[in-house]
Amino acid sequence: MSSLLPVAAWAQFQGAPASSKACLACHQVDTRRVGPPLRSVAERYAGQPQAMDYLVNKVLHGSRGDWGAVPMPAQSQLSEAQAQELVKWILSLSSQH
Repeated sequence: MSSLLPVAAWAQFQGAPASSKACLACHQVDTRRVGPPLRSVAERYAGQPQAMDYLVNKVLHGSRGDWGAVPMPAQSQLSEAQAQELVKWILSLSSQH
């Protein structure tokens, strides 16, 4: 899979909470940084009925151990609606959606 986003996806990404809420300090779309690539998150949870609620909870409250030793801090600056928008966008990155 190409590490370059199509123009439409990049435009959507620029408007997503990820670009303005410090997500990119630890995540990239296709490459590992501190945290997993966002596309890998999308692929792992693709098609799972509870993925939205599960990932929104992880974004808002943080997590530990799901992707390695480095914990993800809670993103308490996001509202639940913003977290849902972000997770919806992340899940859209899966080739399986």
